[in-house]
Amino acid sequence: MAREGISFEQVAAAADQLVAEGGEPSIRAIRAALGDTGSPNTIHKHLNRWRERRPAGAAPEASALPAPLAQALRQALDQAAAAARAEIEGDLARAVGEAATLAAAGERAELERAELEEQAAATRRERDALEGQRAEQASTIATLRLALETERAQLEALRIATAQARMEAELRAEQAQALEAELTECREALDIEQTRRTLAEQRQAVAVAEAKASAERAADLARREARLGDAIDQERATLAEMRQALADTRGLMLADWAETAAPRDATPRRAPRKTVPAAAKGGGDGAEAS
Repeated sequence: MAREGISFEQVAAAADQLVAEGGEPSIRAIRAALGDTGSPNTIHKHLNRWRERRPAGAAPEASALPAPLAQALRQALDQAAAAARAEIEGDLARAVGEAATLAAAGERAELERAELEEQAAATRRERDALEGQRAEQASTIATLRLALETERAQLEALRIATAQARMEAELRAEQAQALEAELTECREALDIEQTRRTLAEQRQAVAVAEAKASAERAADLARREARLGDAIDQERATLAEMRQALADTRGLMLADWAETAAPRDATPRRAPRKTVPAAAKGGGDGAEAS
C-alpha cells in the first residue's frame, strides 16, 4: 500500500535526477526512484507542478555574437524549444494517460483492499461467533450430561425402592392370607363347638361341668376370633397402605419420566407428593383390600 506524505521536493529531486541521467520523469520512474512508495495521484500532482516550474530553455546573451552566428543560434534554440515543447506535450499526454491508468488501478486496489478487509472482519466476527457458540454448546452438553446422570441415579433409586415396596407388599399379603386361613380354621372350630354345644343342650345329657367347660372353650375361641379379626383388619390396613405407597411411587416415576422427555426450558420439576397413609383415609381402603 502506498505511503502518504510524499513531498514536492522529493518528487522534484527524483525528476531532476532522472533528467540529468537522460531518463524520462514519468510517474512510474519517479515512484521507482522513491523506492516504490508514494501515491500515484500525489506523484502526478507534484510532477505537474515541477513541469510548470521547469524553464523551457535559457538563451545566452547574443549581443556579443556575430549576427549570422546569433541568427543560427536563435534558430537552433527555437528548434530545440519546439522539440522540447513537443516532447513535453508528449510526456504530459503520456503522464496524463499513465496517471489515469494508475488512478483507476489505485481505486480498484483500494476497493479490493476495503472489500478484503471487510471480508476479513466478517470472517473474524463469524469465527468469534462460532467460538462462542461452540463454548456455549460444550457447556450445555456438560450440563445435560450431569442432569442425565443425576436422573439415571434417581431412576435407579426409585426402581430399588419400588422393588423393596413390592416385596414388602407381597410379604404382607402372604401374612394376611395366613391369618385369614387361621381365622377360617377358628371359625370352623367355633362352628363345631357351637354345634356340639347345641347338641349337648338338646340332649341335656351333658353334665354341668362339661357344659361350663364347653362354654369357656367357646368364650376362649370367641376371644381368639376377635383377636384374629383385629389382627386381620390391621394387616389389611397395612396392605392397603403398601398398595397406596406403591401406586404413589409409580406415579412419581411416570411424572419424572414425563419431565425428562419435556424441553429443558419447561417449568421446574414439582416437589414429590406426600403419601397419605391409608389409615387416615377412613374405612374405604379396608373395603378395597377385602
